[in-house]
Amino acid sequence: MRLGRRSATAEPVSRMAVSIGRKIYIKRLLLGWPQHKLAKRAKISVTFLCEIENGKARIAAERLYRVARALDVDMNYFFPEDTT
Repeated sequence: MRLGRRSATAEPVSRMAVSIGRKIYIKRLLLGWPQHKLAKRAKISVTFLCEIENGKARIAAERLYRVARALDVDMNYFFPEDTT
C-alpha cells in the first residue's frame, strides 16, 4: 500500500479533505483544464487527483502545495477564513 493513500479500513476522509477536493475541482474547471493537465503540472497521478476531487482521499501538505502552485493560488485558498 502506498503512503498517504486511504485503505479500505481507514477512517473516512474528513470534511476538510472533502472541501479541499471540491475547491481543487472548481478551480480546475474555472481554468478549463482537464484532470490530466493539472495532474501533470502538480506531479501527481490522474487517479489520485480524481480521488482527491471526489473526496475519497486525503492530500498531504507537500502535494497540496504543488497543486496550489499549479493552480496559481495561495495555500490559504483551500482553507476557511478564521472569523474569530
